[in-house]
Order: sequence, then C-alpha cells, then structure tokens
Amino acid sequence: MASARSKKQPAVPSARAAAPPSSSKGRSRQAGGAAAVRRYLVALEKHQPKRGRPRTPKTLEDRIRKIDAEYEQADPLRRLHLEQRRLDLETQLTELVAAQGEAPAKLEDAFAEAAADYAAKHGITYAAWRRLGVPARVLRKAGVSRSADPGGTTTGTTGTKAGGRSSG
Repeated sequence: MASARSKKQPAVPSARAAAPPSSSKGRSRQAGGAAAVRRYLVALEKHQPKRGRPRTPKTLEDRIRKIDAEYEQADPLRRLHLEQRRLDLETQLTELVAAQGEAPAKLEDAFAEAAADYAAKHGITYAAWRRLGVPARVLRKAGVSRSADPGGTTTGTTGTKAGGRSSG
C-alpha cells in the first residue's frame, strides 16, 4: 500500500531561499570593506597620543646614549642599575617599533571607500565614528555626514537609507 506521504510535496520556500543568491564578488567586497574599516580603526587606536612625555624611537635612543655616556664614570652598583635601565629601554624601543604598524593616513583612502556603506549596513552614526577618533575630514571624504538623516549618516551607494536595517 502506498501512503499519501509518498508523493513528493514541493517545499515551501523560505525567505532566505526566495532571495536571490548573493554573488561571491559582492561578499568579498563587503568583507574587504569591513577589513578596511577594521585596519583603519586599529591604526587610529595605536597612534592615539598618550598622556605624558611622548615615547618615540628617537627619544628612547637618546636616553640609551645618555646611559652609555654615564656608564663609564659610574661605580659598580650604579652600573648595575644603568645596565638594567638600558635593557628596559631597548625592550621598549623594540616594542614601540613593532607596535607602530601602519599609519592611519596610509589607510584613509580604503577606509573612505568603505565607511559609508559599512555605516549604512550596520547603523553606525557620525557621532560613533567621531567618538572613536575618526577625524571629521575623513568622514567627509567618506561621505558620512552628521545631518543627512536621523541616524547621522548619508545614504550609501546602494541608495538605501543609512540608518535602516538590511536583511542580510
């Protein structure tokens, strides 16, 4: 006996299945945009001025030279302390050079190309960008403005409102 279930029923299409498949080109562009935004924000964070005397490779090298000049005239106990200070400064110098990474200025163009679309897709406002330290001139270059809509960003290249939610 054949059951009524043996006939193949057409599957009900889900909302995701009804949507046209996104091309890999579009996804890679989105991933590239997010990566450009991330690289720029990381570079901005690393290059934020810190409180106190600025530590640059030049200032650390100058301090090492002063220690070297003082070392010859110092007594053995003082030499011990100078040697430790020199080792500490050399470590700081190595870490500083390694942590400098890319300068934000080198990443601005890629960020400017991606920021408006990224803001539109994720509902990121002008104020949020500014609070993270993104300069107003860079946001202008990217096409993100504070007065375009209640969300605080301009419309993206797709013509959708920046403050709106996307389905994907």
